[in-house]
Amino acid sequence: MAVANQNNGPNYEQLLDTLTGTDKKGRDRLLKYAAKLPDRLVARAMSRAVDFYYNEGRDHRGQGQGVVMLTGFLNALRGYHMADVSGMRRKGSKQHIDTLNELELAREEVVKKQRSPVTSQLLPHIEEIKTEKSKGSTLREIAAWLFKIHKIKVSHETVRKIL
Repeated sequence: MAVANQNNGPNYEQLLDTLTGTDKKGRDRLLKYAAKLPDRLVARAMSRAVDFYYNEGRDHRGQGQGVVMLTGFLNALRGYHMADVSGMRRKGSKQHIDTLNELELAREEVVKKQRSPVTSQLLPHIEEIKTEKSKGSTLREIAAWLFKIHKIKVSHETVRKIL
């Protein structure tokens, strides 16, 4: 037996427009933004959606749980997005500093997990690389030295990234 959803039809879009303060294009942009966020932040946004449902969604519960949860999720994403954008435009902006720090930490975790195999090959030799750099060797010289001594072929940019 199929269950009828009370939130289908033209009023559904208008309701989401009103509750989220964005139109369909804006909601689509926020969902695309969510796809690029680290999983930890998406989970945090979902947690904020649940909080929104239980704390602030009382007035809208007659609209259905899904709509209220989606509203909370989109509002959380909008907060992340606003912090991201304002952080890029105004480096000294203190308004969103906590959210910016949270975004930066989550993104750093993702980058650490995505280290390339070449970078991983360099990790056992990191002290030697630092020693060579402290002796005044250029990054290109260190890359050549790594190939000559350890048979690890890397660019000078890879050496720079590991330092």
